[in-house]
Amino acid sequence: MDQTSLHYVLFVTILVAGLVVGHIWMRNRADLAGQRRGLPWTVWAIVCAMGIAGILASDQRTHYERQRIAGFLSGLAPTYAREMLEAGLEHITLDTPPDDPTYLHLIELQKRWQEINPTIADIYTFILDDQKRTRLLVDSETDYDRNGQYEGEREARTAIGEIYDEAWPLLVNTFNGGRGGFEEEPVTDRWGTWVSSCYPIKNEQGKLIGVLGVDFPASQFVAAQQGATLFVLGVTASLALLTIAVAAIARSGAAALARERELGEARRQTAEAALAGSRAKSAFMAHMSHEIRTPVAAIVGYADLLGSTAVSPSEQQEHLGTIARNGQHLLTVINDILDLSAIDAGKLTVHPEPIDPIALVSEVGALLDVRCRAKDLELLYDLRWPIPATIDADPVRLRQILVNLVGNAVKFTPSGSVTISLGADLIGRVLISITDTGVGIRPDQVGQLFQPFVQGDAGMDRRFGGTGLGLTISRRLAQAMGGDITVTSTLGVGSTFTVVLPIRPGTPLLQAADLTRPLDADIPRPALPHTSHQLDRAIAETSAASSSPATPSSVPQPEATSNAAHDTAAGPRVVLAEDGVDNRRLLTFHLKRLGAQVHIACDGREAVKVITDLHAAGTPADIVLMDMQMPELDGYAATQHLR
Repeated sequence: MDQTSLHYVLFVTILVAGLVVGHIWMRNRADLAGQRRGLPWTVWAIVCAMGIAGILASDQRTHYERQRIAGFLSGLAPTYAREMLEAGLEHITLDTPPDDPTYLHLIELQKRWQEINPTIADIYTFILDDQKRTRLLVDSETDYDRNGQYEGEREARTAIGEIYDEAWPLLVNTFNGGRGGFEEEPVTDRWGTWVSSCYPIKNEQGKLIGVLGVDFPASQFVAAQQGATLFVLGVTASLALLTIAVAAIARSGAAALARERELGEARRQTAEAALAGSRAKSAFMAHMSHEIRTPVAAIVGYADLLGSTAVSPSEQQEHLGTIARNGQHLLTVINDILDLSAIDAGKLTVHPEPIDPIALVSEVGALLDVRCRAKDLELLYDLRWPIPATIDADPVRLRQILVNLVGNAVKFTPSGSVTISLGADLIGRVLISITDTGVGIRPDQVGQLFQPFVQGDAGMDRRFGGTGLGLTISRRLAQAMGGDITVTSTLGVGSTFTVVLPIRPGTPLLQAADLTRPLDADIPRPALPHTSHQLDRAIAETSAASSSPATPSSVPQPEATSNAAHDTAAGPRVVLAEDGVDNRRLLTFHLKRLGAQVHIACDGREAVKVITDLHAAGTPADIVLMDMQMPELDGYAATQHLR
């Protein structure tokens, strides 16, 4: 397909697109006004007729432009041929020396003609030798780039008698007795690509002594025709589109009513969005209330135990550890809320400085390794060389981001592994990825993960808890440092969260040979504690910076045996359904002190089973203490099922 055909295709496409867009736009406005109509068919017919007329007119204009240039060049060739003959061309032969005065005069004539008419690319003369080969006779220096200098082999004077192998059909015909003329088919030789005219040079006796040629750049010849085509098509397209616009405006009489209905729909959607936001915030506040009240209840309860009962030194230390751990959890929740408020208000600042990404990843891995081991998860590292020696980031905030992401990976991975990857991409960014083999995320939840007040693990029966602010805060912090966080996930397979941060230009890149010791060399690897209390203390000490609370403390001896057979049957049978271990221990202690037989359930589904089993055994529960928010099955659904 040539360039002109492409112009026609583009022209028709613009007209059709204008008609379709105008028709759809008018039909949509008519639909809003309760009507069914678009552009009238008369407009379609007029625009189509204008398109056909535009194509025909452009063809005529292109033909005219081609004839104009052909006539111009064809008129120059005879004039130059006559003047060359009068200046002594007949005396120039293949044996003429290059310093012959007549030859030099002819050269100067050609150069002067080129200066007078800069649209001409070249003027030259041909002859045929005894073997009927075409040879150049007088071909002067040619300043093709019009810079006043004759530079290089292309612009240098051609030697007398150089064989010309690219003879075009019109030139051959002229040597065979033709009248010459204009050859619009481009010819390419070592000087360029041209359209040319030629004319026979004959002496007074009518003998053919040579042929004079005049070149015109083929690109300018084509561009002139295309310019004519584009001008006509552009004018026609403008008129056609103006016709479509006028027709569309003329048929928009119902625009006011349509706009009013659009505004009404917009107000309805805004109200629905506001209601949805209010519901999300209400759900968030319910979860937040649970997250705050749970540690507060543990703190108050264990503080009361310390002050009102005689406890052994070991129990005292255990109670103090529980209070400290829940206080740390409460502080984390409050810090999350304050961070989000500061981010929304635009008052949270970051303080970038050069930090070692390998050291930071190693530090985060050491911090969370105990939590991985407590769940029998494997913590892996994947260094993808080369790695930047430093990155500019706020070390406190970047550590907060990574601890939150790795902590989430541990929380949502029942078995398998958590992998921390570190590397760089080809466009100058460092990539820190945390990949887990956990529960994964549904596709419809991935887009909402970074919104505040929204959690993938939503509802009253959430399995994993948490405030739902960690990812929102982490992404805002990453963006404040010039980066971002992305996520990919497959339900039931696992998830990958990637922190993307820019690398300062010129930062050196490290190879594997630059790492002098394994990445996890600083991670302590002691044997796991034998007692639950020791494990709780280790987790609490290594998870202080985590955005989620440490694994709760172990169940003390009274709770551990609460579902066993009891020596005394006098007390009431109490089923305690509570997913918080610390509060479960506290309530069990008080209930047992009052003489109750306590049966423990860690979630709603287990509560239903315990109560059903007691009923089947003929020893039904006297009292059920049911938490509202629990994994698997919340307290409301469990109670409804039991009833």
